[in-house]
Amino acid sequence: MDLVISDNQLEGYFQLNKALYEQDLEGGLYGSRYVANGVTLQILQWTKDFLALEEFGYPSQRKRLQRLKRNYFEQVSHDQARDLFNRKFGNSVYTGAPLSYTTNKIKQSGNLGCIVGGSLSWKASKGANQTLEADFLFRISETVKVLPGDLAFLDRCIHYTVPPFMLLNLGEVRLHFAGCFVVPGFFPQLIAMMYKCGRLNEGIRLQNNSFGKGCIRSLAQATDYDYRSKWKPQIRIINFFRRTVPETEFQNVLSQVSLV
Repeated sequence: MDLVISDNQLEGYFQLNKALYEQDLEGGLYGSRYVANGVTLQILQWTKDFLALEEFGYPSQRKRLQRLKRNYFEQVSHDQARDLFNRKFGNSVYTGAPLSYTTNKIKQSGNLGCIVGGSLSWKASKGANQTLEADFLFRISETVKVLPGDLAFLDRCIHYTVPPFMLLNLGEVRLHFAGCFVVPGFFPQLIAMMYKCGRLNEGIRLQNNSFGKGCIRSLAQATDYDYRSKWKPQIRIINFFRRTVPETEFQNVLSQVSLV
């Protein structure tokens, strides 16, 4: 089991992905993926200033959230949790409520879904701080492109379920991944986000194996305007990289990534 501790969602995004690409978490290579099992991302302070999904290359935050809501938002469990918190507030030192993300749409598709479930916990006692914490369980997650959308969606779920007076005390949120993975083809997006957020000088040290070499190759392709991919996801990644990183910075970007 691995634990990644971060101050907020954006910090968690970078720390988790950096650890995965550097293969610092317990896991292994499965085809073109590096998969880590049993990982918890502990976000110490859930904040409101997480980047809009368009900043991660999504065409529309609204459409992405609508899709996630159709796929995962199980109305009954969230309504029951909200009613429970309203009833128990002021009368209990601890209240916990489960949340389900297994909708009829997921069941009918035969797909188990990536977000499985969650819980919200309200803790209050005389003379002590009142705190709201959350836990969410993922069956599997791709963490460069998909996870930002999931974080924005779960934020909406928390705000829908929890009464406003409790949101003021929202603190730690823990994401538990049965499995999480990255692929070489999405590596340029992480590098572009690091450049955008001023974190590129941290550098990334890739393992000198097929996965690390694949990441280097993907980044080289993104910086080569003569390269033309036929894989639609990679085309979007490369276009995002080139919109985000000026061509004059390409060599600087390449110099921040190394094989060890």
